[in-house]
Amino acid sequence: MSSGGVPAAAAPGPEPTLDVSIVCAVYNEGRGVDALIERICEAMRPTKLSFEIVVVDDGSADDTLERLKAAISTSPELRVAELVRNYGQVAAVGAGLTLARGRWVVTMDGDLQHDPADIPRLLEPARAGADLV
Repeated sequence: MSSGGVPAAAAPGPEPTLDVSIVCAVYNEGRGVDALIERICEAMRPTKLSFEIVVVDDGSADDTLERLKAAISTSPELRVAELVRNYGQVAAVGAGLTLARGRWVVTMDGDLQHDPADIPRLLEPARAGADLV
């Protein structure tokens, strides 16, 4: 806080180092994380944009984390963060946003409720200068 109780302006974050960060929070999604990573990569690689997939495991009790760690060897765009217990989707997405290095950030559910094939279409307005899509 600055003097007078007025919040000080937030310091700018580091310069983005990638075009796009795709942030997903997952909880007990072991059976679906391989498909999630594969479908995001299939959607993003043809765009020629640099991207990362930031998946935050929200304290899963199944094999989600192990599957994510194994997927790193075939998907170099993948970054995995582990929360030590289940904090909930909002906290997990917040953790992913903190880690994101992209100029643009896309958030999506880890259960493929959102189709990764839509991501390139969502980025078109951003590439044309829109601040928010």
